[in-house]
Amino acid sequence: MDAALVHHYFGSKENLFLATVEVPVDLPMMLTRVAADGIDGLGVRLIRTILGVWESPAGAGIGAALRTALADPARARMLREFLVPQIVGPLLGPLHLPAQEAELRTGLLITQVLGVITGRYLLAVEPLASLSVDELAVNVGATLQRYLTGPLAEPTP
Repeated sequence: MDAALVHHYFGSKENLFLATVEVPVDLPMMLTRVAADGIDGLGVRLIRTILGVWESPAGAGIGAALRTALADPARARMLREFLVPQIVGPLLGPLHLPAQEAELRTGLLITQVLGVITGRYLLAVEPLASLSVDELAVNVGATLQRYLTGPLAEPTP
């Protein structure tokens, strides 16, 4: 779709993406709440919020959109172009990271979350699929926190 048409009808590529997956969630407000208590514990709050959306009636529609994105390169690009500025950008922005480090942390964060979502909701991998949201949030949140603020390993020569 032509960029001018996207902006005319939807305002932005992000709004086009939301319209195609019909997500009944106010993302800016949701991210504001997630980030409100500061950086400490952000990983747990983030994954708990994401899991909460997936556990809600919106989860089925988002699951269908994710399956489509995994099979269609154009939709996969749209998903990437949505996730980085709309979800991860507002969380990492306040950290004022160098661009290369922010890109690495973004990639690590997105792939971890998508792996959990795919394993739990699309493939029903046990015991991941049966864990409570709290159990999963505590365990995955620690990894997300490291990706957000922890030290990143340097490759060994």
